[in-house]
Amino acid sequence: MATAMARARYVDAFAALTAAYLAHVRWSRPQIAARARRRSYPRSCWRAIDGKSPAEYLTQNGQKDAIRAFAQSFIVEPVATVGEIARQWHAAGSA
Repeated sequence: MATAMARARYVDAFAALTAAYLAHVRWSRPQIAARARRRSYPRSCWRAIDGKSPAEYLTQNGQKDAIRAFAQSFIVEPVATVGEIARQWHAAGSA
């Protein structure tokens, strides 16, 4: 899995991408778009492993199992913000 420094950079990139995306949302109120993103991110993680076009760089079963479990927790119990997903992902790597 990723090192602590790499995880921190991914969290920063995630926050920047989310902010840039929401800054350009014109078809909906940003709060509604953000709510939709917090529901779709975990499903996207799941599809990266078990979807029709799985991510080729995820080759180890341990990595796949960890991502499945992480994503499933947010599918079963959605969080309030996409930032919470990033914070928990970072914390999971620190444990």
